[in-house]
Amino acid sequence: MIVFFIILNSCSRVPFYYKLKKIQGTVYDENNQPIRVDFHSRRKLKIQNCKNEDLELFLRSLTLGRHGRVELEHLLSTKAKIKIIISDKVGIGLKDGKYRLMAAFTGPESFENLELIADKRITFWDDFFDRDKYVWVYNHNTIEIFKGSELFINDSTMKLSNENTKIFDLDNSKEIVDFNIDTIRIEPLLFPDMLYKNEKELYYFVGIHEIYHTRPENIKIQQLDGDAEIDAITLEIKAFKKRKAINRRRIKK
Repeated sequence: MIVFFIILNSCSRVPFYYKLKKIQGTVYDENNQPIRVDFHSRRKLKIQNCKNEDLELFLRSLTLGRHGRVELEHLLSTKAKIKIIISDKVGIGLKDGKYRLMAAFTGPESFENLELIADKRITFWDDFFDRDKYVWVYNHNTIEIFKGSELFINDSTMKLSNENTKIFDLDNSKEIVDFNIDTIRIEPLLFPDMLYKNEKELYYFVGIHEIYHTRPENIKIQQLDGDAEIDAITLEIKAFKKRKAINRRRIKK
């Protein structure tokens, strides 16, 4: 899935507040090395065996707001093996004959092998009353975030090259490896007022959007060839309303 630069205990008297669960889980870096994450509280995130500072910053950025914490909980609790890649490259997507900047791309490790696994234990009553429950996820999923895209959009002096660019054919879900960057015309941004202005915004808002693409309910839409972007974009826009608060908060280590 893709995300374009569209930016786009609890007390009953406090609406939409949720009780944070203490949760432990494992994610994987681009070399398939496991990273252990213990999510104890909004201010306490213990990360073990992470050798990539950008990946650690991404995980910690998700604790800055409620939407990010909810998606972080899912990331750590899902039975899918999720690999997270923080790339310095600029991401570009080709769809319907047009090239646009991408902030990230999420999808199964191999589009030739779309193996699904149950994301929770299916009870007898689940199977009997609701065989259509949203409980299936891809066995292996990859989230690739293009840090270079945020740099490119905020630095007018940065030039694209074949070396610093990664292009995906989104109509056919595959990377384009043979291209000439000088022949590619990038379309204007769809929502220029909703850009990611810094790395913190990139990691937080893209994280919310892309992790949502690994949820069973979104994968179900993907399996049915529906538009899996609509719900992810809606969620991101809701989170974006807290943009000022997110930028004020400090990422704790």
